[in-house]
Amino acid sequence: MKETLFMALVLTALFGCTQNNLQEASEMASEMQKVTFVAKDNVTIYANYWKAESSRAVILVHQFNSSKEAYTGLAKLLNEDDYGVLALDLRGHGESRAQGSLANPAYLSDKDFQDMHLDLSGAQKFLSEKAYTGFFIVGSSIGANLAVTYPFENSGFKAAVALSPGEDFKGLKPLSAARETNVPTMIVASKDDAYSFESAEKIHAAMTGEKKLVELENAGHGTFMLQNNPNLSSQILEWFKEHA
Repeated sequence: MKETLFMALVLTALFGCTQNNLQEASEMASEMQKVTFVAKDNVTIYANYWKAESSRAVILVHQFNSSKEAYTGLAKLLNEDDYGVLALDLRGHGESRAQGSLANPAYLSDKDFQDMHLDLSGAQKFLSEKAYTGFFIVGSSIGANLAVTYPFENSGFKAAVALSPGEDFKGLKPLSAARETNVPTMIVASKDDAYSFESAEKIHAAMTGEKKLVELENAGHGTFMLQNNPNLSSQILEWFKEHA
């Protein structure tokens, strides 16, 4: 009888601890919300949003022919450290599709790619209206080029991360902005991704402000590096914490 009572007490204690741990973990990260906002040219942009108590927010920008879901793991990690996070579907991608050239990534025109900075402007406005004041950005491939050019052209950014940038992706060329930006920028590329690796070295060399080049091995391109190199997400978080 005593042994049965003892085991019941032990199980109750363990169950209570487990429930407390789960509650603490759930309190660390907010629930993801599906949101939309309208860019200046009236294109509706869909995004996943994780709110935070702090005034810091990160914009996550995917690569060509991808979507906001590529960043779900990184978004949760950043949110657990009390960063608001907005992962958007660029125009013509994911849920941000419309008639005409925005119906499919393959149909996008040169102008559509140039207008993607309007998607980021809408994202920053969305976050500003929620009282965030310090902005960070992570971009992958074509999104990496935007992560270099957009913060240079717009104020409020504390740090940026460019995953597998290119000298010229769909007419988006970051070298000019790289030469003049004062936004601390971490550039990441893998040696097996020859074009982006060479581009990353050139963009990094062109920068005169605070910068960091992370060279990986056999990690692939863009957001695939987050999957193939488990430490990369933590490195991104540490880079942002250094500049928060």
